[in-house]
Formats: sequence, C-alpha cells, structure tokens
Amino acid sequence: LTVKDAVANGLRTEIKQTVTPALQKFVEPMKDKIHQEVAHRLTAVDTLLKDNISKAVKSRSTMDVLAASVGDVIYQQMQQAYTDTFKSAMLPSFKSIMEKTVRDVHGIFQQGTKEYQLYISQNM
Repeated sequence: LTVKDAVANGLRTEIKQTVTPALQKFVEPMKDKIHQEVAHRLTAVDTLLKDNISKAVKSRSTMDVLAASVGDVIYQQMQQAYTDTFKSAMLPSFKSIMEKTVRDVHGIFQQGTKEYQLYISQNM
C-alpha cells in the first residue's frame, strides 16, 4: 500500500464514521423544520383557497354570471322542447281538429243549401 492509498482509506473511514453522522444530526432537525414549515404554509394556502373560493361562489357577480349561463342553457332547451312538442303533438292535433271543423261546416253548408233550394222550389 502506498501512503496515498492509506490516507484515502483513512479519510473514507473517518468521513463514514464522523462526518456522515454529524451531517445527519445537523440535517435531521432542519428537515423536520422544513416539513413543519411546508405543512404550515400548505395549511395556510388551503385555508386561503377555501375562503377565496367560498367568497367567489357567494359573490353577486359570480352568481349573476352563473345564473345567466344556466338561464341561457335552460332557455335554449325549453325553446327546443316547445318547438318539438308543438310540431309533434299540437300541430297534428290542431290539423285534425281543423279538418273536422271544415268538414262539419261544409256539411252544414250543404245541408242549408239543400234546405234553401227545397224552400225556394216549394214557395215558387
């Protein structure tokens, strides 16, 4: 073994036995403090976000925007539903009622015309 190798081995052994435990003793409390600080700040951010979201949801402008959006969607859906219902149910019913009414009026008109012709022919 050379002096260089002996010094390197001794240095490695000393680092493993002395420096590493000393660094761990120094780093562990810092690590714990960092974890505590991060947890504290995350809790604060979480609380702040909850408050801000709650305020945003409860704010008049947000409610107005939300109501307008919902109103637009409902209006479009209702308009389509009324149009579909009118075309599929009311229009065919109205058509059949009008056809029956026209047939009835036509029948009554023909009956009245025949009665008038009979009256004219009897009184002339």
